[in-house]
Amino acid sequence: MKSNFIKHKLNNLISINRIVSIHYNEFDKDFTFPGESHDFWEMVYVDKGCVQITAGKETFPLREGQIAFHKPLEFHTVNADGVSAANVFITAFVCSSAAMSFFRKKIATVPSSLRKYISGMIAESANAFVPMPLGEITLKPRESMPIGSQQLIRIHLEEFLIMLMREESNQKKFGCFPR
Repeated sequence: MKSNFIKHKLNNLISINRIVSIHYNEFDKDFTFPGESHDFWEMVYVDKGCVQITAGKETFPLREGQIAFHKPLEFHTVNADGVSAANVFITAFVCSSAAMSFFRKKIATVPSSLRKYISGMIAESANAFVPMPLGEITLKPRESMPIGSQQLIRIHLEEFLIMLMREESNQKKFGCFPR
């Protein structure tokens, strides 16, 4: 019997291959991180307060609700502003998708409608991994975790990145500026 069904291959704009680190920390007002560079992407989101970030030789303030992306091999730092504590979500991940070029030198204000994806990543990372103390970089998977927790981290991250791209391409209010 002949089948009229067509099996469509789904295209992936962004595919996250691996998560390197994922954590949410409160930095005291005097927190400093001397910096690093690595061969994967890093995303820094300020949930509360303000920090100073360095990308290469440039320094920028990153305020509440803003996000910055560090491309692979870019030297970067993050420091508290010396005035107040800041709550910061940082995740590092491996992604070789060509669409990631959109995020090179990107600092943006995250629309409130997209913050649910960040909350989802934070919640699922707590399910999937042992909490990382400040300064710890090695993820330790939980011995017992809800089914699909690690996959949900990837799904939330991929969807978040795609939705950020859509926001800008739709020319909606998306406070961003190239670095």
